[in-house]
Amino acid sequence: PHTNRSVCDNVFGRYAVAQAISFSEESISSGHISVTSGDLELGHDSGTEQIVGLWFEMDQLPRNSRILRADVQFHSHDQHSGALAVEIKAQRVTLERPTAFRIRKNDLSRRDTTQSSVIWNIREPWRVGEAGVAQSTADIAPV
Repeated sequence: PHTNRSVCDNVFGRYAVAQAISFSEESISSGHISVTSGDLELGHDSGTEQIVGLWFEMDQLPRNSRILRADVQFHSHDQHSGALAVEIKAQRVTLERPTAFRIRKNDLSRRDTTQSSVIWNIREPWRVGEAGVAQSTADIAPV
């Protein structure tokens, strides 16, 4: 799937964040990183379990905003059978700007993440071209 947008509601208003600037896929078994894929495969790619990383610029949110609700809307590029639980975490950012994705073994899995996470249970099959409620993540504001 492709990401269409991420939306954050905070105490000052609703902000639509444009399409993810970049994304990365990491094979859990080998640590191999791909940053050149034309689309994301959530959970696994050709039978290989993987971690997926999305990078969004959040510059338009006022500093120290309290995010009340946030989600990521995906656009289905392929058929998907449904029944997938996706754990969503955020990178813990201690620097002014986090490091971009790199083609370095285990680049995603070695990043420091938040303790909190959200489980997005995908229950419905996805068909090519869909971008509706079923392709929108659970509320990710807690992360």
